[in-house]
Amino acid sequence: RIAFLREAMAFAAQLRAPTLCFRCGRLPEKWDSRDGQVLLDVLSDLAGYGNHVGVMLAVTPTADPAEKLVELLSRIKTRPIGVDFDPAHFAMTAQPVSESLRTLHQFVAHVQLRDGVRQLDGNGAETAVGQGAVDWAEVVALLGEMDFVGWLTAIRTQGDDKPGDVARGLRYVQRLLHGG
Repeated sequence: RIAFLREAMAFAAQLRAPTLCFRCGRLPEKWDSRDGQVLLDVLSDLAGYGNHVGVMLAVTPTADPAEKLVELLSRIKTRPIGVDFDPAHFAMTAQPVSESLRTLHQFVAHVQLRDGVRQLDGNGAETAVGQGAVDWAEVVALLGEMDFVGWLTAIRTQGDDKPGDVARGLRYVQRLLHGG
C-alpha cells in the first residue's frame, strides 16, 4: 500500500495536482503502541516523499474525532501533510461539523462537498448537500475566515440521482460563496 501511495503521489505530481487525499484507517488508541509508531513512521516517510515531489498528502477521516487527527498530524515533523475535511463524516458520526473544522483549520488541505445525517439506529447516511446536518452557511463562512484556498470537491456516493445531486449541491454552495 505504501508503494501504491508513492506511485499515486508521483502521478499526482506529473499531473501538477498539489494534493492527494487518502484514508489511513482508524487511528490507534496510543501513539507509543506498535501500530501508532508504524503509522507515524509511514506517514512521516510519505510526507517527506510528498515534499520531494511537490504533493501534499491529505488524510481523510475514518471514525476519529478532529482532536485525534490534530494529534496525529502534529506528530508528523516532515511536511507537508494535511486533512481532507469531509463534513459528512463528522455529521454521520454525530461530531460537531463546524467545531471539527475549527479544530482542524491549520491542517485543512481539501474539502469535500458532502452532507450526511446520523440516523436513529446510530448509523450515518449520506444525503444531498443542503439536506443533511451540515450547516453549509457556517462551513463556508469558516472557510472564508481561514482564508482557505484549496479545492472543494463535490462527492456523492449514495442516492438515486448522484449527478443531479452533485450539480444541485454545487449550485447551493456557489450561492453561499457569493453571499446568496
